[in-house]
Amino acid sequence: EPHVRGIIELAVGFGRMICTTDRAVAAERDAAMLANRSGGSTAPNDAPPTAPLTPGPLIGEGGGGQSVQVVLEGRPSDDVIGPRFAVVARHDHHLATDAAAAWAARGAVLLSAERHPELSALLDHARGDVAVIRPDRMVFAVGDSCPATPDLLK
Repeated sequence: EPHVRGIIELAVGFGRMICTTDRAVAAERDAAMLANRSGGSTAPNDAPPTAPLTPGPLIGEGGGGQSVQVVLEGRPSDDVIGPRFAVVARHDHHLATDAAAAWAARGAVLLSAERHPELSALLDHARGDVAVIRPDRMVFAVGDSCPATPDLLK
C-alpha cells in the first residue's frame, strides 16, 4: 500500500505540474526544468523515490526498491537486459552456482561487475554483492550470494 500510495501521489503531482493553466507558474516550472537540464541533471536517475515494495511472493530478502540504470556496453542497462530478470553479481564466482543457473534456465540474464565494472554502481546502490532485478526494474532480492528462484517462477 505505501508503494501504491507513493506512485499515486507522484502521478497527481506530475499532473498538477503538467496541466497548470497559470502562465506564471508554467514559466517558473519551465525555467526550473531548463536550469536542471543545463546543470547536468540526468532525469531518469533523478526521479523522485517511491516507497519500497514489501516482502512477498516476488520480493525477497533485501529487495523492494527501484534499481538504478547504468550505461552498459555503451547502452542503457535497461536495453541490454530487456524484458527479463537479471542477476547482477560483483564477482564471476557468484554466478557459478546452482541458484544462478536456475535463474538463467528461466530466462534471466547473468551479469558480472568483473566483466562490466559499471555494474558496481548498481550493486553499491542495492547494497549487496548480488542483486536480482525484476523485469519492471524493481529489486527482487539482494545479498552476498544468489538467491533461489521464487516458487512462482518454478
